[in-house]
Amino acid sequence: MTATVTTTRRLVLVAMLGFALGASHRVIEARQPAHQESVGDISIESISLSDFDSDGIVADVQIQATATATTTLRSLTLERVTLNNLRVTLPPLNRELKLVAGQPVTGIPPLRARLAFRELDSLESVRQIVRNGSVRVRGVLRGQIQLNLFQKLALLGGGAWVVTRIDRDVPVEIPGGELGRFAALTALTGAEPIWAASAPIRQAWQTMQDRVVRATDLPSISRSLVALETRFDLKSRSGDIVSMRHWSAGFAAGNGRIIAPAESIEPWIFDAGIAEAIAAREVSPVPSSVEIVLTTAAAGSPSQVFSSLHGGLRIVKKLSATTTVVSTTTRERFRVRFRGDDANAALLEVRGWTAPTVPLAERRADWQPAAIVIPRRQSDRVEPELLHTAVRFEEGRYRLRDPVDPAAFGSPIWTEDGVAGLLQEETSGAELKMVMARLK
Repeated sequence: MTATVTTTRRLVLVAMLGFALGASHRVIEARQPAHQESVGDISIESISLSDFDSDGIVADVQIQATATATTTLRSLTLERVTLNNLRVTLPPLNRELKLVAGQPVTGIPPLRARLAFRELDSLESVRQIVRNGSVRVRGVLRGQIQLNLFQKLALLGGGAWVVTRIDRDVPVEIPGGELGRFAALTALTGAEPIWAASAPIRQAWQTMQDRVVRATDLPSISRSLVALETRFDLKSRSGDIVSMRHWSAGFAAGNGRIIAPAESIEPWIFDAGIAEAIAAREVSPVPSSVEIVLTTAAAGSPSQVFSSLHGGLRIVKKLSATTTVVSTTTRERFRVRFRGDDANAALLEVRGWTAPTVPLAERRADWQPAAIVIPRRQSDRVEPELLHTAVRFEEGRYRLRDPVDPAAFGSPIWTEDGVAGLLQEETSGAELKMVMARLK
């Protein structure tokens, strides 16, 4: 969301006053999907390399931050990270971090990644990092701000994020000082035969990546992608009304039908804060206000818009599966739905729009190159963006190597053979064949 901090606070205040004073009808509106706010000076302090052996190396990335605002981060993710020219995948940090204005942020553990030598194009790039004792780090650091109910209402469910671009030289630490550095270089020399023997594997992987790049030609596959905006009103116990917005994606399943997450049908039950307030009868969704607006996302072509209230779009089927949880504050039970669940899927039908049906890919348990299509909103248009990553089928779901922007929820997980899954959260999605079988 492009509103300033002052505007955001004013919205929160208005929402709180409206609910407290019991005005008969109050509507707070905005049209941006997310609010991005600077709450701290965040940077990478150091990188520690350890556990050198003939197979690989462990990299611990230490983040430091000084808060400029008092708030709580619910998660922290480093995306599209490169060390010089080496791409590194770091796991997201899914824990609460308390920020106090003017104070260093404590409790950020190192983000750990392991570099397998056999996957690298060359070991020389690692040698340079070890010899120089520093590395150029580039990437995007994204943290999600923990919001209370009133803040969620003020921001219309779009969420609030800390987004920082990292591009700086960072010192590299190796345990043991110069002796440790010598041992690391010796380990790299010993890894040469293993790295050379794995050349056919690297070549096969590169061939697969090339096929995925050719298969996921953006102008072509974007014709199957749509952006979804769900509009709904929440009514307070005293009669106030707040207009909410939720954004997701979907893709063509043939005969004018669209596969999308069930969250696009009832987003309020997927938000624990709002779901808890609904269970406590503090607020309730207004059924007659619910509208799903579908916008096509073909690259280079005019967007088309369809509405569930004004014709052209209808809900065919929605899978359901709620879970009972206990509030951490009131200890009361309430029902909520989780994004990373196979039942987070729905089937829509749009009249007057045809798109190529996405081909189905076969399940594969090993890592394979993949692409995610992200619908980016540009004023009244939707422009698709392609993110290349890797996926594998694990424990009944498709796992992503790289965390993905929430704007992509509902997008297809595309491999060289076709679409393997439906993206439902930052790091996983449901198998598309299973979803389509349940939606029939």
